[in-house]
Amino acid sequence: MKASFYEEMAAINEKKEISKTSSLLYDDEIKVEKGKFTDGEVSLEELRKFSNTLKAEIIYARDGFGKGEAVDTKKMWKENMYACQDVFKNSEIGEWKLIGNIYYISESVTGEKEKYIYDEVSDICFKLKDTNIAGYKLHSLEYAKLVFEGKRPKGTGEMDVKVVKALDGTRYYEPDLSYFSNKTDIVYYSEDTSSVKYRTLEEYKKEGRPLKIKEGEETYTFADYTETNRIWANIRCTANGLESWWVWIPRYAYKIEGNSIRVKFIDVNNNILNPETEGETLETAGYTVHEGFDVQEDGKTKHLKGIWFSKYEPSKGDKVGIDTANVRIPKVTGYNVDQTYIELYDSTGNTIVDEVLLADLITDTSVVTGERVLQSGGIDEVKLNEAIGTNKWFDYENRIWANIKTVANGLESWWVWIPRYAYKIDKDFNDISVILLDTNDKPLDTEKFGEELSDYYTVHEAFTQGDGLEGMWFSKYEPSLTEAVPEDATEPATPDLSNFNEDYTWIEVYNDDGTFSETKLKDITDLDQFARTNRWYDYDHQIWANIKVLNTQGTEDTSDDLESWWVWIPRYAYKIDKDYNEIRVILIDENNKPIDTEKYGNTLSSYYTVHEGFDVEVNGTTKHLKGMWFSKYEPSGKIVPDTE
Repeated sequence: MKASFYEEMAAINEKKEISKTSSLLYDDEIKVEKGKFTDGEVSLEELRKFSNTLKAEIIYARDGFGKGEAVDTKKMWKENMYACQDVFKNSEIGEWKLIGNIYYISESVTGEKEKYIYDEVSDICFKLKDTNIAGYKLHSLEYAKLVFEGKRPKGTGEMDVKVVKALDGTRYYEPDLSYFSNKTDIVYYSEDTSSVKYRTLEEYKKEGRPLKIKEGEETYTFADYTETNRIWANIRCTANGLESWWVWIPRYAYKIEGNSIRVKFIDVNNNILNPETEGETLETAGYTVHEGFDVQEDGKTKHLKGIWFSKYEPSKGDKVGIDTANVRIPKVTGYNVDQTYIELYDSTGNTIVDEVLLADLITDTSVVTGERVLQSGGIDEVKLNEAIGTNKWFDYENRIWANIKTVANGLESWWVWIPRYAYKIDKDFNDISVILLDTNDKPLDTEKFGEELSDYYTVHEAFTQGDGLEGMWFSKYEPSLTEAVPEDATEPATPDLSNFNEDYTWIEVYNDDGTFSETKLKDITDLDQFARTNRWYDYDHQIWANIKVLNTQGTEDTSDDLESWWVWIPRYAYKIDKDYNEIRVILIDENNKPIDTEKYGNTLSSYYTVHEGFDVEVNGTTKHLKGMWFSKYEPSGKIVPDTE
């Protein structure tokens, strides 16, 4: 029965890991593919119908399986009863969603409908029906292995968490590392936090649990909660090829004062740990103990000395084995050579330091059509090597993946190249191995892996969707709304003056000292030429075309004439950033296409809106204006009564 259950759940787990393989290859969230591996969220009413042992096992899994202690299901249910009731019997489904989602595993994966579930919080698959083996009621492979094999890494055991004192006298509870495994790393930061040193938990305890260490002339800090330094204690945990980071928050009480929050560190009896400098009691000072430090355990309240908060989503660590064979330069056909950039890392692979325009790297024989889109040919390796220098575009041996940035319609998006590969997951699901392939699914490194791919490896299904795929570009981020250029400096068409009287209209030319020089429109024979040779407008420097108009009485004495000023606004589309701090503008023609097609493409981005004022109704037909004259000032001068 045990062997049968192992085989059944191992098959489900393997399919779960396969659905996550793509994201394991580069640093991103590692999640199952919704709609493929899972099929619909389990409702709260359905959750309530689960057996008590299944509910308890889910809660137990989320708690890390009791830090490695295997207990029988009756005891597990009893000890987790309150947590199970809170999660599964709460009448508010919204509160359940805050805790985490549970999904049915797709029928296309298991062959049966609603037989298995996947818990996103613990990343574990469970069988709905109880499986009785040796007195235990089991639902997951992970818990079965804990019961029969003790596969879960046990913690290091209780430690006496003490109040420590910083150099300035600040007291707080040191980080509680009880039950963390010896795979845990203590993170020490340099004084400027620019570099880190690591100690294993075992080394940390042997060295007397130091909060600071010294290497050479540099002092590195694990924890310092003083007002001036505030280096919060960080640890790094590694398990199953994943990393998770945690930050320690010592027990504290708080008070809100206007826009700020004041904090005092306290002991488990809610006494202030620094009475010499902070004085008073919590009650008289108006402080509240944060509710997260008091939890219910077996019907009793437990006062915690601090809490570990998850700092990041788990990220891929270095346990993933990957073939380091030399791979071909990524294919860049289909990209606009004037809008695509190769992103270069420094020699360490930690920081992007430069970028090179694709147009500067293609061969002379490359075929570019349309909007200079690369149709065939490729990157010239000599040009690429010259542009890269000591930097790196990709280096698979050191986990540096080829990145490009594309710019279109004033927006940018990032892409990462995944070369064609096959993978193998080990029997304990702790490790994944990867071999890079050619288009015939043969290993690139034949010396290491032979001429044929081993039957133990599976070609990732994404590469089987078309013939001859050497790799694929994956969208690395959602396209950002960051403008690729600060301002559209396109020169629009000359303002339309067709409806102005040339005898009473003056062109106002902007001078460097901020004044205007004026020329009567009647005296200008070529307005386009005048605009080019004078500084009537300069949109690159925020200088808009101005004119002055006089409502003359027809005499040489213009003292009683009305004067009005007008500014020309060329047709444009706009985009407001999400924080409403900035507005971006693109100048467009009557068909709402960018005037500068090289920079913004032939179509206007959907993120931009054409200003409503440029489209007006004339005799029942919409007229698309090239621009508009706006009255700049109220008319000035004397009003002459109409005598007729």
